[in-house]
Amino acid sequence: MSNHLKYPFNPIIWSAVPHDFTASDGLHNRNLGVYTAETTQRYTLGTRCLKWDGRVFRYARLGATLISTTCGLKNFTILVSCRVAGDTTPAAAPVTASIGATKVTVTFTAGKIGDSTSENDAERTGVVAEDELAAGYVHFQTIPVASYEYDENRMIIGNTAVAVGDESMVLYLDEPLNYALLTGTSTCEILASPYANVERGNNPHMSIMGMPNVTGTAGQHIWLQTWGPLRITPTTDTPAGQRRQFVFDDMGAVRPSSEDAATKAYQHAGFLLEATTVVVYWHSPFIMLQISP
Repeated sequence: MSNHLKYPFNPIIWSAVPHDFTASDGLHNRNLGVYTAETTQRYTLGTRCLKWDGRVFRYARLGATLISTTCGLKNFTILVSCRVAGDTTPAAAPVTASIGATKVTVTFTAGKIGDSTSENDAERTGVVAEDELAAGYVHFQTIPVASYEYDENRMIIGNTAVAVGDESMVLYLDEPLNYALLTGTSTCEILASPYANVERGNNPHMSIMGMPNVTGTAGQHIWLQTWGPLRITPTTDTPAGQRRQFVFDDMGAVRPSSEDAATKAYQHAGFLLEATTVVVYWHSPFIMLQISP
């Protein structure tokens, strides 16, 4: 287990761009940087890479094989502490921890928490790998007396493994607690990194985390662009002067926004960069991508 993040996580800037380790000749002379996919993890999930021109990329792991770069990838990570069918209370709860603690034990009924990639109750076996939750988040809520409520949100930097039949897990936090936790009174919800399991899908309730710039297979690590100029193929034509705002549809494809009910519910993608009032965009427009700066 880790009481600190195992992989580099500082913001990556121009002088320390990611390096490509996939060159078969061993010389790494292709140095594709953010344009590579590989199984070996090099950075903490969610690590931010900032290019000199302001474009931003985030480090992520593919949850499924990706054969196209035309659609945004969604966060398929779910709450590890999610309630299972029939329950009316959170599945996990912290034990007493003092102000200033960075190590918190959470307890649960065996089998009632599960893999962060499964939303099927039958598959929630209660198994969590060591440090699977690193770069994820935990929310603690404590109501010590009537009408008072304390909320604390922290990043998880490490966790102990949970095997079948286990009923507790230790979480290591990035910052100390500023309120004490109380057994039987405090509750918690646990979310693995939203960059730990990204894939294309048609669930309208899942959010786009970024645009892929390479294809890859399930389990590989890639960089997603989240901010800055990017040329993206839209699903419909784009009359310039009428449609400057772009959104992601249910499948993660980019389309011009409009006033109809469907696109009002879609996630914002960015705005049109190409300046013209004549051309109708049957081709791919450049947009200013605006997911995560």
